[in-house]
Order: sequence, then structure tokens, then C-alpha cells
Amino acid sequence: MAKKTKKVNSRQRKTGIGAAPTDSFHKFNDYIRMDVDKKEISQVVKAWIKETQTKADQKTIFSGPAWMFENAPHIVTNIVWAKLGFDYPSNWNSEKAYARYISEAKRWGLIKIEERVGKDEPLVASRSPSEIAAEKCSDFIAGIEAEVDNWKNSEACIYSDLQSAGSPVSTAHKIVAYYKPQCAEVEELINDKPEDLVEAYSHMSRPEQKKYGKFLQSIIDAADRYLSSKKATRKPRTPVVKSALKQSGKVQYEVENKEFQLTSINPMLIPGSSRLLVFNTKYKFIAEYVSHRPNGFEIKGTTLQGYDIEQSRATALRKPTEFLKSCLKKTVKQIDKDWNDLTTKSSVPNGRLNKNTILLRVMDK
Repeated sequence: MAKKTKKVNSRQRKTGIGAAPTDSFHKFNDYIRMDVDKKEISQVVKAWIKETQTKADQKTIFSGPAWMFENAPHIVTNIVWAKLGFDYPSNWNSEKAYARYISEAKRWGLIKIEERVGKDEPLVASRSPSEIAAEKCSDFIAGIEAEVDNWKNSEACIYSDLQSAGSPVSTAHKIVAYYKPQCAEVEELINDKPEDLVEAYSHMSRPEQKKYGKFLQSIIDAADRYLSSKKATRKPRTPVVKSALKQSGKVQYEVENKEFQLTSINPMLIPGSSRLLVFNTKYKFIAEYVSHRPNGFEIKGTTLQGYDIEQSRATALRKPTEFLKSCLKKTVKQIDKDWNDLTTKSSVPNGRLNKNTILLRVMDK
């Protein structure tokens, strides 16, 4: 019985390093140089520096200007081409390119360090963003306290002041936390009349105590309204999409299997694809993963993410040789026909990739 097909949503084309053409080194290099975003180039270069340089050299290099990492497409070409398992052209000296880049990166790192800290100047500690925010919050509450001291004649507009200052939600939270205990204290005074509070507020008449309590509550209410308005206008967080190189960094797979004469494709080709065929050489188990997401598959650790449970399938192969040939050469429809001719029962694959997994093939359909 033919498997029920599912309508495939229109998908985005592959972008970034994962879309680079691999049929020619020079085409690959030109693509990295002209079509890959500087941010992705910087990420790959920094990750390579962390893998290959000592802690001391990393500290020097990372002190350099951002453009040293963004404007290094030739280094990314070196790194990714080698990871894909291809040979460099005879006229391309990768080791020389690496050495020259590291030397220049260290030089610029030292220049920037000397600019920031003179030879005889003590290092001046800069304030962290959290310290600056705490100081601004403290100043804001000090301004409210001035209004509280003159509460009888005050026309405080805490909500408007928060808006005008463009205050972060942390400031509003701290205002609520600061004035809630005071408001609770006045409420206890009015309702329970404990001796210590009666004495502390003896300078106020009972009507004044109630008005003072309402004034404090108005500050809390204004801060709560500001929190609600910020929550309502908050932009949804855009999920960070990791590059194909980063996603495939921890994938476990079998590079080559001599028994079945199979070689795995590079796992960098998996993110963004919509169909993946894998073969477990230990249990002779074939799995076909299908994704209908616009961005295709993702990899998290050693597990494939984003595949359709209803459309993906797996089964044991009694005679794997012939069927594996089909998987490597034929179209999706032809593979589906051969799969339906198998006598073993299909099941839902679990998405895990391990050291016995051959990554057979990826497709965009």
C-alpha cells in the first residue's frame, strides 16, 4: 500500500555556509567571500581560534577589533573545506594563510590592548551594565522619595515618569518591592493599631494616615501598570538559529564502513535539508527522515530535530545491499516504491545518530 503523501509547505532556500557550492574550490571560496554574512564568518573564525590557540593567545586575539574576525572569509574557506574532507588545490597554501592570519590577529590585539591601557597607566575598572542600571534605578527611587516627603501637595505621575525615562522593567519591579512593605505597614496601622506603629505615625491624624496609605498604593499601582504596558508591547523573542557548522559539531556517526562499502556524507549538509536517509550498520536498520518545516532539519547534540513523525519511517533490512543502492541513486518516488516492496514492518525512528550510523544521503524534496 502506497504511503500517504503530505502537502509540503513552501520552504526557504538554504542560506549561509550550508548553501555553498562544493563542486569547485574556487566557487566555494567566492561564495564564502561574497554571500556569507559577516556575523557567520566571525562565529566560525572565533570557534576555530578557541579550538586551536592557547588561552593566552586567545586573550590577545579576542582583544582585537571586530573586523579582524568578520573580514576573514579565506580562513572560513580553509576551515570548512577541510571539515568537508576535500583536498585543497595545488596552488593554495592553507598553512601559510592560517599562520599569516594568526600573526596579524595577535598584532592587532596587542595594539588594542596598548590603546586601552597605557604602559604606565593603571587599569581603570569600568562599570558593568548591571551596575549602571542599579544606579539609575536608585536615582529614580530617590526622586520618588522626594515626592513622598511632600505627599500632601504632591502630584506625582510615576507612570509618566517611567515612560519618559524609558525605564527598564527592573526599575518598576524594584519600585514595587520598595514600597509594598511601607504600604503594608500603613495598612496594619489602620486596621490593627499596634502600639509601635501608632507611636511612629502619631504626627498624622487618622484621615491623613488613610490618605498616605492611598498615596503609597498609587505608586505601586503606577509601577504595576507600567509593567503591564511593557509586557503588552514586548516583541516576541526571535529564536537564534545556529549555523550548520555549529549544529553538526557534536554529531556522532560512522565515517566509513568497509563491510557495506559505505561512506557518510558530511553532517553539515543535514541542517536545512528536508529528507535524510541513514543506515545503522550494527542492526542493519534503515531510516528515512522527512521534514516539512520551512527551515528543514536541525541538529541538537546527537539528535535530529524537526522531522515529521507521520512521514518518517524506519525498518530492518534482511538483504541490505540492493536496497542501499536504491537509497543512494534513485529518486524519492522510486525509493518509496522499493520500500513498500519490503516485507519487514516499518516503525517511527527516534532521531538519534550514533557511532554505528552511516549518513547516506540528504535531499531537498
